[in-house]
Amino acid sequence: MLTKEDIKKARDFDDAAMEAGGYLDTTFEAPSYRLRDMYRWAREQGKDVENLTESERKQFLVGKKIWLIRHGESTANAGAITDNHKTISLSPAGQIQAEQISHSFQEAPALIITSPFTRTQQTAEPTIKRFPNVRCEVWSVEEFTYLSPETCRGTTAAERKERVSEYWERLDPDYVDGEGAESFSMLLSRAQTAIDRLSRLESGFIVMFTHAQFMRAMWVLSTNRGEDAKGLMNRFRELPQFNNCEIIKWKE
Repeated sequence: MLTKEDIKKARDFDDAAMEAGGYLDTTFEAPSYRLRDMYRWAREQGKDVENLTESERKQFLVGKKIWLIRHGESTANAGAITDNHKTISLSPAGQIQAEQISHSFQEAPALIITSPFTRTQQTAEPTIKRFPNVRCEVWSVEEFTYLSPETCRGTTAAERKERVSEYWERLDPDYVDGEGAESFSMLLSRAQTAIDRLSRLESGFIVMFTHAQFMRAMWVLSTNRGEDAKGLMNRFRELPQFNNCEIIKWKE
């Protein structure tokens, strides 16, 4: 149901955003419409936009579009020592990438999702500042922590390389390295939960700022349905890496 406030928003909506393909939502949970386009069409047809029929409004429905975005370069990606895997910050290059990604949007998202980790939230920050009225949520889409964090404290990625190789050569989806670590099966469970939550959202432009291995877990689940966890783990290793701030257009 379109309200008078919706119509006012449509009339006042920035022309530049409209030309770039932008839209406003009525509400996020309900069907979303390109309000400015709807208003302009109704005016051209000599109709009252508040009294359009359902079939007339339907042509302006916004379909669901989902972007997965890896965080910008972190200090750990740049080779720095890791102390707390949750609070690793962006490097100066990562901060530039985050700013650049905020300008890649030609329309306002309907929902911005981040992981609880600092580096994804810092990556999302310029986009949130650009679209301050967009709804934001934190989901459990954080990076796969397969090595015990306490044993990694004070080390670099290069120093952990041998342990990383040993973990993947084990090819045991249920293995847990130690306190604070999760198994590959646990990662798959989190990724499936995220996929299911995304599928329940009805419409709109949804942006998730997340992590490379989490994106790969979502990808391997969506492209290898029915395979067991060990088979998925083996396929996971073969997937390409995602670059910092790379955008993946998710297809359900």
